[in-house]
Amino acid sequence: MNKLEGLTASDGSAVGPLFIREQSSYETSSKQVSLGEVQQEIRYYRRALEVYEHELEQLLIKLRGTASEIIKSQSLILQDEQIKGEIINSIRTNVVSASYAIDQVYELYIGRLRDSASNLFRQRIIDLITIKDRLVKLAAAYSERSKSDEQADTNLELPVSIDSTPQIRGCIVVARDLSPTEVVQLSESKVMGIVLEKGGLTAHAAIVAQSLNIPCLVQIGTQIQDISSGRIGIIDGEEGVLLVNPSPETIREYKTKISDAQVAKKKIKPSRLPAITKDGERVQVHANIEFIQELPMASSYRAEGIGLVRTEGLLYGGLTHKSEKEQDMYYRRLLDDSTGPVVIRLFDVGGDKLHGFTTEESNPFLGWRGIRMLLDEKEMLHSQLRSILKCTQDYPDRIRILVPMVTNIQEVHLLKEELSIVKSELIKEGFTQVQDVPLGIMVEVPAVAVMADKFAKEVDFFSIGTNDLTQYTLAVDRTNDQVGRLFEHDHPAIWKLVQQIQLAAQNEDIEVSVCGELASTLLGASGLIGLGIRNLSMKPSAILSVKKWIHTYMLSEFELFASKIVKVQDREQVHQLFSTIFHRS
Repeated sequence: MNKLEGLTASDGSAVGPLFIREQSSYETSSKQVSLGEVQQEIRYYRRALEVYEHELEQLLIKLRGTASEIIKSQSLILQDEQIKGEIINSIRTNVVSASYAIDQVYELYIGRLRDSASNLFRQRIIDLITIKDRLVKLAAAYSERSKSDEQADTNLELPVSIDSTPQIRGCIVVARDLSPTEVVQLSESKVMGIVLEKGGLTAHAAIVAQSLNIPCLVQIGTQIQDISSGRIGIIDGEEGVLLVNPSPETIREYKTKISDAQVAKKKIKPSRLPAITKDGERVQVHANIEFIQELPMASSYRAEGIGLVRTEGLLYGGLTHKSEKEQDMYYRRLLDDSTGPVVIRLFDVGGDKLHGFTTEESNPFLGWRGIRMLLDEKEMLHSQLRSILKCTQDYPDRIRILVPMVTNIQEVHLLKEELSIVKSELIKEGFTQVQDVPLGIMVEVPAVAVMADKFAKEVDFFSIGTNDLTQYTLAVDRTNDQVGRLFEHDHPAIWKLVQQIQLAAQNEDIEVSVCGELASTLLGASGLIGLGIRNLSMKPSAILSVKKWIHTYMLSEFELFASKIVKVQDREQVHQLFSTIFHRS
């Protein structure tokens, strides 16, 4: 039996034969066309748009919540007037085929995302690739039909469905990467699980898999190249591993485990009670939100607030940020459809590639991103701050502002100055009830963690982003398939940093929360609570299990676990302690 390590992107385990899904390929139509064919090629493009939009509409009928929002975002990209204009202009100016123009224009946008410092944007590349490939395929198909039939016209219908693969029913699908639409297709084919060589925890394919309750592992790496279709595989979502060629005994064991988990899940009901340990210690459990459509799930699972709003979605799909009016509507809907505090993180992107600039960075993760970019892009920063502050009039004492990628105290001082400027301008404009907003920083860079005692004197709260803190502390790019397996957010070094941050916050009497992926795991929540963290923010789908876990144990058990994991030498010992103290096999 082979054991391949990855990351659990969608909870659950699965057993079934492995099916290797090869990456689809396509060829664009010949680059050059005659002047007389230009208008026809434009019609091919427009017809391809119509067909693809109809396909997405059909998918939306089957989806709810976050997954439907992802498909809607693809539809918005299709309708983007700038992209459409560039494609049509390319066909006319360069006298090229529709498929070639589509390919070239979308590749420009894909390149911008690929070079972005934002992990969120880099993981959206597959969405643009999916759109590009489908449009190219449709436009090329119309062109081929026209050549084979002189009477052919763009009114000819093409099949309005995503290509299906019926033989994958009951299988675990293994692929290099998948788009959201492909995940939906696999769900309809009743697959047992998905394993991806690439991808990330916040990739759209992973989010759709979560929405459709499909167990999913990502970042398995190039190990999948040694796997062949037909072998039996097991996804262990708890451990984040794929077992290949397991023994009959192991298969029986996992089938029983999966069956028991399904029964137990049906018994879990959203509790109206807050998260309280067995001996009465209170823990706040909040939700991380990227899409408005995630709010109903957060509400149904009794999230006590929104601990992190990722606002980068307001940038995605265009070259500039949303207008102030559009942002106003977004934040108001966010506040209307939630309860409790709402922590709004300012745009956390590397802005150069998103605004059409040509400046290149050799390492964007260490470059112009987060607060660094915002302090340079004053128009973008002021627009976002204005929208947030205006909301404080109608939603008093609910909003908090979180600043990303802070590395020095001067950045905090400068941000405070910009906040003051924006507030003064709003008051002059008649917004006299605008409130001061608690200001916090993401603790995600080791420099801030090490100097947490100094930063704690300057801000109202800390939010520990364990994803980036791990990435920078361990020098591991979690999107790099070659080293992704070294990304260990429960590494002893991370626990020691969290302990240091918590003590600094406690000494200055400011709040501290954890909004990284670590907070959504049972091991992570146990260690964080034991270290004194009383505010955990996580993906909505993790709230029920974490709340139930907190109810099950005494604070002293969490504290015992925490006291030991800050002293061990590697991650394996952390997991051994977890198994011993909490009796986990």
